[in-house]
Amino acid sequence: MSKGKIAGEEAENLYDDILKTINHLNEKEAKSFLKLIYAKLDIVKYGNGKYSSKECVNELFEKFKDLNELRKEKK
Repeated sequence: MSKGKIAGEEAENLYDDILKTINHLNEKEAKSFLKLIYAKLDIVKYGNGKYSSKECVNELFEKFKDLNELRKEKK
């Protein structure tokens, strides 16, 4: 880990890549992704308790990684 930083270099690089990916989304893609995020958060908050916030965070993080990989494949 870098001195004075919260995340390591690999995490920082992933963060930068994800931000670049988000910047390349068109309006339709961005709206779809926001709807997916909202749906998962809604299930955590109002669901029957079987879907934990930890599961939600892990799934959403994977979705961001998948989105990043799709952008790289489009290049």
